[in-house]
Amino acid sequence: MQGTTNMPARGGIAIWEDLAAVNPAVARTHVLLTQAAAVAPLAPAPDDAREASTRKDGDLFLLRRAALRRFVAAVVGGAPETVMIGRAQHGAPTLVALPGWRVSISARGDHAAFAVSTQPVGVDLERVGAPQEPAWNVLAKSERGALAALAPQARHVAFLELWTAKEAYLKARGVGLAREPTEIAASLGGDRFSIRDGGRIVASEAMRWRRGDALVACVVL
Repeated sequence: MQGTTNMPARGGIAIWEDLAAVNPAVARTHVLLTQAAAVAPLAPAPDDAREASTRKDGDLFLLRRAALRRFVAAVVGGAPETVMIGRAQHGAPTLVALPGWRVSISARGDHAAFAVSTQPVGVDLERVGAPQEPAWNVLAKSERGALAALAPQARHVAFLELWTAKEAYLKARGVGLAREPTEIAASLGGDRFSIRDGGRIVASEAMRWRRGDALVACVVL
């Protein structure tokens, strides 16, 4: 995914694929799509080193953390070495000593999506892969109806579009999967989508896009 920035800012969200191109002035919310292995490593923060030591993918985790710290520094200002990532309730990442800024992360292998915003924000990334039957039990009634009429390949991709949208919203709310996902319904179609929570439209800015086999959704509240 690393390369030129090929999607402009839309509304309040800017999407980047090149750290060197990040321009904080163009939007309130910034999303970076990257492959962590393409980002230069940093000396790990103590908390990151401890967490990495408990993970099977510890080396990759530290590369993702380096990419995130460089991205936060590019958006907020300052040196990447000073960016510290903490944990909030439900394990959501937080930016330590950067009041007024929010962060969200999602990774599949060495592919990662990071969002930095002055507003509550959530980002989610999934890889398309081979067609699979949707996990119907996590879908709202309206979502199940939308998928049922589609062919298997289209249904597989549409499910991932719905799921990334729902998980991005729950991350923006700061609750993750502690909420029942069937209470949340996303719309299909286009790069913008709407979210209903308990049947009510949520006031949000929401975008989805695809790069290769990666599907990404971002929700800003």
